[in-house]
Amino acid sequence: MSHRQIMEKEIGRSLKPSEVIHHINGNHRDNRIKNLYLCKDGQEHSCIHHGKDLDKWLDSCRKETFRNTSLFLRKSLRKKGFHF
Repeated sequence: MSHRQIMEKEIGRSLKPSEVIHHINGNHRDNRIKNLYLCKDGQEHSCIHHGKDLDKWLDSCRKETFRNTSLFLRKSLRKKGFHF
């Protein structure tokens, strides 16, 4: 099974076209679920590869993605209780 199929089985749904699977240990043949991380998109995946501190880079990427969204979407998310 491919890494995408394994992740789909684990999360119980099909992956979105934008979602990317990251191999934590860098070995693309190691498709054990504990070696797979589901990234929401290619930007998050890039942050993982180019960041030294994973948590810091993921937060930075998420904040940058949020900054790039439209004002309408921001207002809508805030009304629903999301704050960044």
